[in-house]
Formats: sequence, C-alpha cells, structure tokens
Amino acid sequence: MLVVVLGLIVSVLLQVMSRYALGNYLSLAWTDEVARGLVAWLTFIGAILLDRDNEHIHVTVVTDLLSARARQTVGLLTDVMCLAFLAVVLVSSIGSLRADAHSTMVSAPIPMTAVSGSLVIGAALMFVHVATRAVARTVGLIRTERA
Repeated sequence: MLVVVLGLIVSVLLQVMSRYALGNYLSLAWTDEVARGLVAWLTFIGAILLDRDNEHIHVTVVTDLLSARARQTVGLLTDVMCLAFLAVVLVSSIGSLRADAHSTMVSAPIPMTAVSGSLVIGAALMFVHVATRAVARTVGLIRTERA
C-alpha cells in the first residue's frame, strides 16, 4: 500500500509541476493516467483491508436490539449476500480484464490490465475474506446450537 501511495504522490507532484511550473516547456501527459490507475489500486487495497478487519461501515440500529445468536444469523445472511455480489463483480471484472488484454494506456506504455486487474484482485480477496467470515459464523452458530 505504501508503494501505491508513494507512486500516487510522485505522479501527482510531477503532474502539478509540469502543468504549472513548466507548463510552457514540458507537459507530462502520462502522470494523469498513472495517477488514476493508482487511485483504483488504492481504492481496492483499502476495501480489502477494511473487509479483512470487518471495518466497513455498518448500520447497527436494528441488530443491536437482537440477541447474540440472531446477530450471528443476520451477519451470516449479510455475508451470503456479499458473496453473491462479489461473485457477480468478480465474473464481470474478469470479462473486463479480458477486454483490456490487448490495450495500453493512451499516454503511457502500461497495459490497461494493470488497472483493471485491481478490481479482479480486490473482488477475489474480498470474496476470500467474506467466505472465511461466513464459515466462522456458521461454525459459531452450530456450536451455540449444540450447547
């Protein structure tokens, strides 16, 4: 993540310098495209980390009123819905990755798969985290049922 943030900072600084300090003499068009690609990576890395730690925004007004077992059940249902959504995202993002396989950025010799790959990797890793959490919740529900 640090490498992506540093790359983004350098790209944006070069962009600002080339536009405003050296605007009449030097233009670095590739910095905008690279910065957008790095923002995509930063977005999905952040989403993966939030998902891993189960720190995405939660509205818990209703679930706070439920028993522990009911909260686990609602959590499991939420995880199943997230898995379905992530499966759709993963399938479509693989299609997007295939479509980008033979193209490069307009102003830089970087394959577009370097950007669209962020969605594939992000969706796949979030799928793994949610599936792991769903299995843990299922095991927890089975254990509390037996007790």
